[in-house]
Amino acid sequence: MSLFDKIFSQTAGNIVKSVGDAFDQNFTSKEERLQKKNELIKSIQENLNSIREMQADIIKAEATGNWLQRSWRPVVMLSFAFIVIYNEAISLMFSLPRTELTTDFWGLLKLGIGGYVVGRSAEKIASTTNLKEKAKNILKKGK
Repeated sequence: MSLFDKIFSQTAGNIVKSVGDAFDQNFTSKEERLQKKNELIKSIQENLNSIREMQADIIKAEATGNWLQRSWRPVVMLSFAFIVIYNEAISLMFSLPRTELTTDFWGLLKLGIGGYVVGRSAEKIASTTNLKEKAKNILKKGK
């Protein structure tokens, strides 16, 4: 199970539990409570599925796009790497001005590395499962 699935599942579970407790307090018959809970669970599952589909569509679009669309993650990560190398090595060796890298920068770097790894893995999976070709065919049919 991916990180996003875990987050969505946990969030959905918490929502269902909270709303289920509210149903228990507001609906008196067991049948009515069960029906409303099932409707809520179905609605949440449909919404989570649509979010996953949108995420997959974004990855497919990036995989079939131009060079910049396919390469933006490596470019951003190389930029982060340059900032760190400059600030922690080059500026010290050559007595150049350096800036203090804040916790916000390091948090953004952690997020970028996580997103890069997940996105890159999805690209590799897409290329091995021929999703790239399927996405191109879908785009051609849509024109």
